[in-house]
Amino acid sequence: MKYKYQEIKTMGLPELQVKEDDIKKEMFNLRIQKSIGSLENPKRLKLLKKQIAWIKTSLNERNRGIK
Repeated sequence: MKYKYQEIKTMGLPELQVKEDDIKKEMFNLRIQKSIGSLENPKRLKLLKKQIAWIKTSLNERNRGIK
């Protein structure tokens, strides 16, 4: 599922942590597919990396009390 940064900012803390774990698992599976040459959509990896960065940014902002 594709998430935009605004949607990620509105998610709760437990939901963000679960989503981060799910994305990391999916990235692992895609890297395995890439290594054996059966990856169909290489752009998906880039999108998942972006989503992880958005989640970490949102978590960091919450820890610092920003927004």
